Amino acid sequence: MDFNSIINHVAQNIKNDSHEATSSLDLSSIANALNDTIGGEGVIDNVKSAMMHNDNLSKTVTTWVKEGANAPLDVHALEAFLGQGKVEEFASKLGIDKSIASDSLMSAIPMIIDQMTSSDTSLADGLLQKIGGWRGILEMIMRFFRK
Repeated sequence: MDFNSIINHVAQNIKNDSHEATSSLDLSSIANALNDTIGGEGVIDNVKSAMMHNDNLSKTVTTWVKEGANAPLDVHALEAFLGQGKVEEFASKLGIDKSIASDSLMSAIPMIIDQMTSSDTSLADGLLQKIGGWRGILEMIMRFFRK
């Protein structure tokens, strides 16, 4: 699936979510705002950069690039990933409340990364290498259970 198809698919999910405010939005407006907010196809670079500075985000992103269920993105990770002001920008472009914009982006970003990496294992492998490969994953799991 090409990037524009992924964005349109995710925009449709935002439009169809449980928020009344998003159901009345124009699909192309959602797609354009989403593309602008996440940085277009550079979203993978944003993810790699955020992962280097946040171990918890690394664990979360790993679930997006491998088979299986995607771990959810929380508000703090969303800001770490996008940078400050991006949620407000997305909300403003669509004329929706910031909390609804946050919810939409927290569900959209994992879907986008998951779909971008599902057919290109080199992307998944590159992200996996950033956290130290399988050994890095095992070390993170061991640290988690030691707490």
